[in-house]
Amino acid sequence: MTDLQVSQFTMASHLPPVAGRPALAGISLRSLKQSDRRDVVVLCADLRGFKQNSQMLSAHTVLAMLDTFCSRMNEIIECNGGVLVNIQGDTLLAAFGIGSSIEGAQSEALRHAITCAQQMQAGAQAMADEWAEEFGLRTALGIGLKSGEAVVGLSGTADLQRYTVFGDCVELAIRFMHRARAGEIVFSADVNKALQDSCAVTNGVTNSVTNTETLPEMARGGLAPIELFGITIETRLDFT
Repeated sequence: MTDLQVSQFTMASHLPPVAGRPALAGISLRSLKQSDRRDVVVLCADLRGFKQNSQMLSAHTVLAMLDTFCSRMNEIIECNGGVLVNIQGDTLLAAFGIGSSIEGAQSEALRHAITCAQQMQAGAQAMADEWAEEFGLRTALGIGLKSGEAVVGLSGTADLQRYTVFGDCVELAIRFMHRARAGEIVFSADVNKALQDSCAVTNGVTNSVTNTETLPEMARGGLAPIELFGITIETRLDFT
């Protein structure tokens, strides 16, 4: 995705029309109609290797595979309390915590987003195995996670209103996604803290914590660089 495409994607982070979206069932109609600023967690995921390798397949097959990818990932997102905000080809953008403003909701949204990202990686791997066997394609998922304040609400034309999530955290989640290599998840310090804090003690036994790797900081022009962390894979894939 080019810088221009990133900008367009960030500026147009929209859901399909609200009607019929089960993921929005927990959000009141009144809340949907009111624009607001909310603390959210944004997840951006990109299917690597698909565009290049799908050129040998028929258009029908390519679209059917994209449908499978989007449907499986959306099921995981919704099961973790998230909302699929945008689909652009083989890139997905989801948000967590948009339906709640109560105290402590952000921490819960972070935990759900982290769990979702890990489950999406597992689901993408299973799907990649199927496609490798059936079509000879090699694919994997790169994911970026960022929390922060965003403008949320309905936006669009008089005839077509879409739920919008807009803010700096959306752009950064996209940048983190591009920093992630195939099969990896990249996130900021607050997400990493939530991941480590999720290590709970049950019956005196400490649950295992997913090992994270400290990554090179991300520069932001005249702003302070952003600390980055990642859940990486032992054997890096030979495509990004």
